Amino acid sequence: MSTSNPPLLVAHVAHTTERGGAEIALARLLSHPARAWQARLALPTDSSLGVFAGLDDVDISRAGRPQRPGAASASPIAATRFAGALVRQAGALRRSGALHGADVVHANSTRAAAYAALALRGRTTPLIVHLRDRIERDAIGSAGALLFRRVVVPRATGFVANSASTARTVSPLARADQFVEVVPSPIGMSRAVHSAPRPDGPVRIGMVARLSPWKGQEELLRAFARAGLSGRATLTLVGGTSFGSEEFARRLAGLARELGVAGDVTFAGHEDEVRGRIDALDVCVQYSTRPEPLGQNVLQYLARGRTVVASNEGGPAEWIRDGENGVLVPPRDVAALAKALRRLVDDAALRGRLADAARTDERIPSDETIVRAHERVFARAAGRH
Repeated sequence: MSTSNPPLLVAHVAHTTERGGAEIALARLLSHPARAWQARLALPTDSSLGVFAGLDDVDISRAGRPQRPGAASASPIAATRFAGALVRQAGALRRSGALHGADVVHANSTRAAAYAALALRGRTTPLIVHLRDRIERDAIGSAGALLFRRVVVPRATGFVANSASTARTVSPLARADQFVEVVPSPIGMSRAVHSAPRPDGPVRIGMVARLSPWKGQEELLRAFARAGLSGRATLTLVGGTSFGSEEFARRLAGLARELGVAGDVTFAGHEDEVRGRIDALDVCVQYSTRPEPLGQNVLQYLARGRTVVASNEGGPAEWIRDGENGVLVPPRDVAALAKALRRLVDDAALRGRLADAARTDERIPSDETIVRAHERVFARAAGRH
């Protein structure tokens, strides 16, 4: 008779079906063929499954309402509404039965963790909290930070941080009996096998990221204009709007016209599969205006052998060695970013050397490796070492 344990049943809790980085990462995790655990997915009621459509072998449960963006504002009124929404969502989640019988509950975001922790009160099911945001007020708001300390930390069994930088923001809060594991998010693409051809013509600069004021598209636009690259380079911004950022997208288009570079700039919109867009670029940029927890786009850029420019803080700085496999730029410094872009446009040999080093960087994990690392975390939480 076999003595092996049956597959773990993990209840994954997500607070939205929009195409944010956390949701895309979870969808990649659940759809990967290396996943060996039984997955149940608890989502708020919505008009569609959004990024989670097509997960045929995942039991999907719907309960409660989607959480409103910006609810973790420091405003007392907004904070009260935020707390009330979480309590209602916790009740809906508990009544839905989505957590019943699970070996582990996995909260995919800090917001999902807050109402999952409330829903699990009185139960002993292990709770794993996925830290895809840094535990700082700038990232999760004053109300969010307070609820995390008061509600999430006391209930959590352990934490999965998407980078060592993110892990350092929770370590001071964690108890001795809680663990913090660093596991990057799956990137949804394989590593490039060969060096990409470098066609003649303007150097193709781009950013692949959701359009949001803190993701750095405005700073990149200003740096592109300041570098004076018209005619020698083009700029492509790949990414759609979500979480209420439509006005920001309109403002970016107006800024391109104001800066006189609209003819060199393309707004490509949302892409489900971004590998082709990344492969079509020569220089790929990440320049978020606050420390990026991980920077999935940076891992994608490196895996596909692009020349990478990134802000020298947060998760991206853990993967890029300045001058070896990419370029690190001081954060929030448009002049420094413009200088780096101009240097790369002027030096084709440098671009080629950095791109080749990125493609052959053995530190970039495969998605299969990342999925198996998640499985070990869930097994650890469930007591199956």
